[in-house]
Amino acid sequence: MGFSLFGPSVEKLRAKGDAPGLLKALEEDGSRDAAIAALVSLGEKALDAVVSALGYEGRHAFGVDEALVEVAAHVGAPAVDPVLLLLERGGEGVKSRALAVLGRLGDRRAANAVRATLLGAGTQALKCDALKAIAALSVGEHVDLVVRALSDTDGRVRAEAASALGDMGDRAAIPALKSLWAKVEALDIAGSTLEQVEEVLGKQPPEADPGMRLGFAQWNRMDLHFTLAASLTMLGDAEGRRTLLRAAEVLEAPISQGNLLFQGAVRPQLERVVHAGVLSPEERARVEGALQKG
Repeated sequence: MGFSLFGPSVEKLRAKGDAPGLLKALEEDGSRDAAIAALVSLGEKALDAVVSALGYEGRHAFGVDEALVEVAAHVGAPAVDPVLLLLERGGEGVKSRALAVLGRLGDRRAANAVRATLLGAGTQALKCDALKAIAALSVGEHVDLVVRALSDTDGRVRAEAASALGDMGDRAAIPALKSLWAKVEALDIAGSTLEQVEEVLGKQPPEADPGMRLGFAQWNRMDLHFTLAASLTMLGDAEGRRTLLRAAEVLEAPISQGNLLFQGAVRPQLERVVHAGVLSPEERARVEGALQKG
């Protein structure tokens, strides 16, 4: 399959070991899957070219970043050191790609560098990327650091930290998760000031329209509520499990079909717990049935 009308085929590029040519083929939707497979087959021979592309400070075509992460993750251990250099020296976009690769690799040699990136991150996006990588590495000593991120000023970072703690599987995080959950449960958005809302949910988008602020806060409360419930379920907490199973029942009910906020908040968290394998066979069947019908 060619990556352009007149360009060489992916198979010819693979046969020649032409990693730069295959990286170019990643830019074409029709050739991307074949190019990924070809680069993976080259293994470490493609590493220099892949690391160079990961270190590009501009923006790649849509889908290319994910493809590069996929290929680098398949290279395995030899990719760790060069990607760590990217994490240390790159701009935010490069750091984001590097964190995604290191999370996929799961090599704990990266743990301290990822931790330092989280501590030094100046933006919401980079903090969230670092939290995802920490969760993937699942280093026990970093649980306290992630717990502290539950109090970050940014609401999206709080939700990512809540998700990470469930993925890390350390029950020591349960008290902190339940403390935040109790605050979320007690929050009356309509009857609260913006400052009171942000004390629980973190900073909300600075929309000029108060109605928009209220809508964002309602979504963020629901999203954080079910993220916390899923993480608690993954850590063996009975209350979190009951909340998610009740949500699965509601998801099946006709009344929820048009509620896009509820659907958007609940579905990803039900999928998380199914994927984590923490439900009994009967519970899993109920949840999967709700996901199919909802």
